[in-house]
Amino acid sequence: MCVIIVREPGIEIDPDKLRSACQVNPHGYGVSVIDRGKIETIKNFNEKGNNPDELIKIFEDAKDQKIIAHLRYMTK
Repeated sequence: MCVIIVREPGIEIDPDKLRSACQVNPHGYGVSVIDRGKIETIKNFNEKGNNPDELIKIFEDAKDQKIIAHLRYMTK
Protein backbone atom coordinates (compact mmCIF):
# COMPACT_ATOMS: atom_id res chain seq x y z
CA MET A 1 0.00 0.00 0.00
CA CYS A 2 1.27 3.46 -0.87
CA VAL A 3 1.79 6.33 1.56
CA ILE A 4 0.45 9.85 1.08
CA ILE A 5 1.92 12.69 3.14
CA VAL A 6 0.34 16.15 3.22
CA ARG A 7 2.51 18.69 4.99
CA GLU A 8 1.30 22.23 5.61
CA PRO A 9 3.75 25.18 5.51
CA GLY A 10 5.81 25.62 8.66
CA ILE A 11 5.11 22.11 9.96
CA GLU A 12 8.14 19.87 10.44
CA ILE A 13 7.99 16.13 9.84
CA ASP A 14 10.46 14.00 11.77
CA PRO A 15 13.17 12.86 9.31
CA ASP A 16 13.02 9.36 10.84
CA LYS A 17 9.37 9.10 9.72
CA LEU A 18 10.38 10.05 6.18
CA ARG A 19 13.19 7.47 6.28
CA SER A 20 10.73 4.83 7.44
CA ALA A 21 8.26 5.75 4.70
CA CYS A 22 11.05 5.37 2.11
CA GLN A 23 11.97 1.92 3.42
CA VAL A 24 8.41 0.63 3.59
CA ASN A 25 7.47 2.16 0.22
CA PRO A 26 10.68 1.87 -1.82
CA HIS A 27 9.36 1.93 -5.40
CA GLY A 28 9.54 5.60 -6.30
CA TYR A 29 7.88 8.81 -5.18
CA GLY A 30 6.23 11.92 -6.44
CA VAL A 31 6.28 15.19 -4.51
CA SER A 32 4.21 18.26 -5.35
CA VAL A 33 5.30 21.56 -3.82
CA ILE A 34 2.55 24.16 -3.83
CA ASP A 35 3.68 27.78 -3.68
CA ARG A 36 1.31 30.72 -4.23
CA GLY A 37 -0.94 28.76 -6.53
CA LYS A 38 1.87 27.20 -8.57
CA ILE A 39 2.64 23.51 -8.36
CA GLU A 40 6.06 21.98 -8.96
CA THR A 41 6.10 18.19 -9.16
CA ILE A 42 9.18 16.08 -8.65
CA LYS A 43 9.05 12.42 -9.69
CA ASN A 44 11.67 9.85 -8.81
CA PHE A 45 12.14 6.16 -9.46
CA ASN A 46 15.36 4.33 -8.68
CA GLU A 47 15.58 0.55 -8.99
CA LYS A 48 17.77 0.52 -5.86
CA GLY A 49 14.93 2.09 -3.83
CA ASN A 50 14.04 5.53 -2.55
CA ASN A 51 16.84 7.65 -1.14
CA PRO A 52 15.48 9.13 2.10
CA ASP A 53 18.10 11.90 2.12
CA GLU A 54 16.72 13.22 -1.19
CA LEU A 55 13.18 13.27 0.18
CA ILE A 56 14.26 14.92 3.44
CA LYS A 57 16.07 17.64 1.46
CA ILE A 58 12.96 18.35 -0.63
CA PHE A 59 10.91 18.74 2.56
CA GLU A 60 13.55 21.01 4.15
CA ASP A 61 13.98 23.17 1.03
CA ALA A 62 10.21 23.73 0.83
CA LYS A 63 9.59 24.29 4.54
CA ASP A 64 7.40 27.34 3.82
CA GLN A 65 5.29 25.63 1.14
CA LYS A 66 2.59 23.00 1.23
CA ILE A 67 3.81 19.55 0.14
CA ILE A 68 1.88 16.53 -1.04
CA ALA A 69 4.05 13.43 -1.35
CA HIS A 70 3.20 9.97 -2.65
CA LEU A 71 5.59 7.11 -1.87
CA ARG A 72 4.91 4.05 -3.96
CA TYR A 73 4.78 0.38 -3.03
CA MET A 74 4.64 -1.59 -6.28
CA THR A 75 2.06 -4.33 -6.69
CA LYS A 76 1.59 -6.79 -9.52
